[in-house]
Amino acid sequence: MMPGDPEVRAQQSTDRGSRHQLEETFRDNPLDGRFELLIDGALAAHLTYTVKGEQVVLTDGVEHPGFRDQGMDVTLMRHIVLDAHRRRLSLVPQCPMAFSFLADHPGCPDLDPGPGH
Repeated sequence: MMPGDPEVRAQQSTDRGSRHQLEETFRDNPLDGRFELLIDGALAAHLTYTVKGEQVVLTDGVEHPGFRDQGMDVTLMRHIVLDAHRRRLSLVPQCPMAFSFLADHPGCPDLDPGPGH
């Protein structure tokens, strides 16, 4: 078959149409005190927090089964940092998920390592 053949074009079209684009949703759930990352409507990761003045203290991050080791922690933290920047809040990491992100992104201005760091 040649690249211009109708069969080849039909297969390429089918291949493009069958690729599923994951729908990623970030939300702040203040009633439960957590930021959430949903993938195709399923809760992939969340991070609990408390608010102290203009600081958001990040206390416990969780990647849910089926989503572990897929970078959901980094995706969630990126959303949290952007949200904090937009709201002009600083973040204080107090959990491994947030500390790890801070270590990998030392120039991020919206993360406050807190006392002793």
